[in-house]
Amino acid sequence: MVEHKVIVDTSVLLAASLNHVCQEEGNLQIEDNFHKISKPLFEHFEMNIDKEYGIITYEIELSAKTQIVNAFLKKIAQKNKIHFTTINLNKYSFSLIKINEALDRNIRLLTRVPINERELTEILKKVSNFYGKLSRNIDKLNPQTRINRRVRSVNFGLRSFERIFATEDESKNFIIHPKLIDKLKRHPPDLKDYRILAQAIYIKKRDKSGNTIVSITSTDYHFSKIRLEDGSLHDYIPSKIEQTFHIKCDWPDEILSLIK
Repeated sequence: MVEHKVIVDTSVLLAASLNHVCQEEGNLQIEDNFHKISKPLFEHFEMNIDKEYGIITYEIELSAKTQIVNAFLKKIAQKNKIHFTTINLNKYSFSLIKINEALDRNIRLLTRVPINERELTEILKKVSNFYGKLSRNIDKLNPQTRINRRVRSVNFGLRSFERIFATEDESKNFIIHPKLIDKLKRHPPDLKDYRILAQAIYIKKRDKSGNTIVSITSTDYHFSKIRLEDGSLHDYIPSKIEQTFHIKCDWPDEILSLIK
């Protein structure tokens, strides 16, 4: 029988926890942008608590507890058009208590898995090499390079027609390629991202039955599908992760559909 284990990234844990009516701001609704697609996953965890779907590591838990206050304050700052570092924490003591309580409730729905750091170090090397290769290979997806290659492959007299057809075929890649460049080169994954993927691989390796599907749910584009302007999703990064490490990475609503 197939089992599902879902490692909840900090981004999703924060999103599911940050939905609060701030009395200090005249009952202002403070909600994470991804709350609506994150909270239902935790509701499913709660309804199926005996199955222990949700997984957390100490590192992710600590990261969420460290970031939750700033996540709240940044929302307040956006509403008031000020910098969040200028906000008086004491003014929002009641709200801060409430959002921390919400975070704690969500954490209690997850099973904490211990991680062997020695084994993780070896896995981290593989993850680092993986993202390095992914970044280098991104140049091969350059749509203009692909168009030029197609044009050169046909007879000279047909090249103008081939360029038209090739440009049409590559139209979506002109949107996708700059986003991949941004996520993998201009803003590459950091050690935190490496460690989350490495932890998922570690948990996958611990499964001796071979019947467990291990997933990461995240709103971080270094793991999950890239959302395009038309609302569609592009899966270049998560598909490569799944092909290489057999770890599925997706948005929380997509993971919920998978485990239901």
